[in-house]
Amino acid sequence: MKKLFLLFLTLIILSNGFSQEIEQEKNSLSAFSGNSEQNNAVIFDFFPMIPGANGYKFCEGIGFGLMYERKIYTYFSILGGGTFSTNFNDNISYSFSARFRVYPFKTTIRNLFTDLAILYSRNITEEDNIQTISGVFSIGWNFIFKNGLVLVPGAFYRHKIADITGVKPYNYGFGFIMGIGWAF
Repeated sequence: MKKLFLLFLTLIILSNGFSQEIEQEKNSLSAFSGNSEQNNAVIFDFFPMIPGANGYKFCEGIGFGLMYERKIYTYFSILGGGTFSTNFNDNISYSFSARFRVYPFKTTIRNLFTDLAILYSRNITEEDNIQTISGVFSIGWNFIFKNGLVLVPGAFYRHKIADITGVKPYNYGFGFIMGIGWAF
């Protein structure tokens, strides 16, 4: 967890996010919005916890998520979201998260992001009712098109911090993000 925190701190320092932004001319022929004027986004995530972080194997289950992003500064935003997943048998999982996102570069890959999240999750099976608190580190891209369409591919690493009830048998996992949404 200390390594993730140091990586996040390094990205903030390298991003030079507190310097004043230089206004760039917008290319009217470009499909992307570049420095987006949108301050909000709603993103639907097609498989937020599959595979890995919820203990399922690849193609063993399915999930979906919904996130809301609010820009608080040119290179920073906050997100809130929820997810639901199931393995089609006896396991249902849902979670809620709060995230702090950084867009670290002022270059052509400006929509590259990294974020840290705190996540509450609950797994319900026939035998157990497990509730945990986890930390999540994500990296990906926010492709925002001029019409407001947002595509968000990425990956995440989730590590359990504490068990509230029950004991989660897996303490960490990797997963993928594949979101689509609308920025406004």
